[in-house]
Amino acid sequence: MTTRLATLLIALMLPAAMAARALSVSVGVPGTLASLVEQPEAVTALTATGTLDAADFHFMAREMPALASLDISAATIAAYDGEAIAGTRIYPAATLPAMILAGSQLQQIMLPRTLAAIGDGALAGTQLRELTVPASVAAIGSGAFAGCAALQSAALGGATLGHGAFAGCTALRTAATAAQAVPDRCFAGCNALTGLDGAAGLTAIGERAFERCTALRAFAFGPRLRSIGPLAFAGAGLEAASLEGCNALAEVGAGAFAGCTALRALSLPDGADAQRAVAMGCTALTDVRLPEGPVPAYALAGAAEADATAALAAATELGDYALQGVSAAAYVRLPASLEALGHGAMEGMTGMRELDASALDAVPQLGQDVWRGVEQADVQLTAAPAMIDAFEAAAQWQDFRISATSGIDTPDADAPAGRIRAYFEGKTLIVELQGAAAAAVRGIQLYDSAGHTLARTNLTPDGRAAVDTARWDENIYIVCALGHDARVHATIKIARNG
Repeated sequence: MTTRLATLLIALMLPAAMAARALSVSVGVPGTLASLVEQPEAVTALTATGTLDAADFHFMAREMPALASLDISAATIAAYDGEAIAGTRIYPAATLPAMILAGSQLQQIMLPRTLAAIGDGALAGTQLRELTVPASVAAIGSGAFAGCAALQSAALGGATLGHGAFAGCTALRTAATAAQAVPDRCFAGCNALTGLDGAAGLTAIGERAFERCTALRAFAFGPRLRSIGPLAFAGAGLEAASLEGCNALAEVGAGAFAGCTALRALSLPDGADAQRAVAMGCTALTDVRLPEGPVPAYALAGAAEADATAALAAATELGDYALQGVSAAAYVRLPASLEALGHGAMEGMTGMRELDASALDAVPQLGQDVWRGVEQADVQLTAAPAMIDAFEAAAQWQDFRISATSGIDTPDADAPAGRIRAYFEGKTLIVELQGAAAAAVRGIQLYDSAGHTLARTNLTPDGRAAVDTARWDENIYIVCALGHDARVHATIKIARNG
């Protein structure tokens, strides 16, 4: 009976003895933490001073499964050279050892004030909620915090960042860095990230650096930026990307902004080498400016609403499938600089009703099936009078309705059969539609003489639209009446006097 009672008492006492507890220790000799901690499995918070090495961190990871808070801010880290730990025999001093704490239950860590580096994967997959990297840290290793699904904020100081350092940190909302570069996959999959403090100082953004950062609505592209890697912002939530002030930008990688379905405006500076599919699949993109020179293959493929004329404004060549599926473009003006169009370059541009080639003094070379899916017989191609014969004799071009005029250049213009009438009251352009035209048209789109989109507006119930043109210096305007299927019902030109 006495033995049974003693056993019961011990059993009742064990949970109390094993209860979660905080512990403070001073490690005088590196590698001796294990000798200073009793019942390590019960320790939830540890403050360690003195000198630690890789063996001590290995002990924490292996023997302290409940450890949630670690304060080593007043400790130093010594070099380790001994029996292999996690497959490695040598660990450098002043460095949080690579991989050793990865996957632990740590929710909070205060790093040494003398820390020089954070090793590869050092805290990957932990439960950290916020992070402040000491100013002494010069480098953060590859994947150092990857997969920290609870991490919400990270202040990184000026430390250089390793590849994939924060990849998959799905709760990370804010990060701040003074580093010059964001390397490959650094923040990939951080779908809660709303901004990067310090972005304006970057010189390089690596491959897939912000891929699938769907909450990233805006980004500060600074004047020091020299390169953007492939797929750097693919699938991100950017709404506008203005890089016109990035005069040092030399390269924009393939698919850098591909799949940014919220992106409405994109401008790249002249001199930047934009690679293929740079804005492919940007379904909301309307305003776009690309560098002078060749427009890369698949550049705007699937960007149905893109302003094709603006995209081509300084183009010398249109790459394969560059404007594939830009279906809302009704009026497209080809610049005088254009020399060639690649395979399927304008495939699927089903809304096109006027192709203005009047600036060309030579017929551009063509790839195969440049206008596949386009009803060319319904599209008017306008050309300089001296070029009419050349276009009528050229394969693929000859399938358009070719003429030397584009609409009517009068102050009071009527489209064929009086379906649409346009006139000015002062500087207000009035457009009126009558009969079947009023039922067939949902709105108008207004262009300047260079083909740049100026305005879009819907019709009033009585079939009218009014646009104040006082803010523009243009005297010649192109009016496209858009049908409910996004195709052009009629196109006319009109001159504004005064």
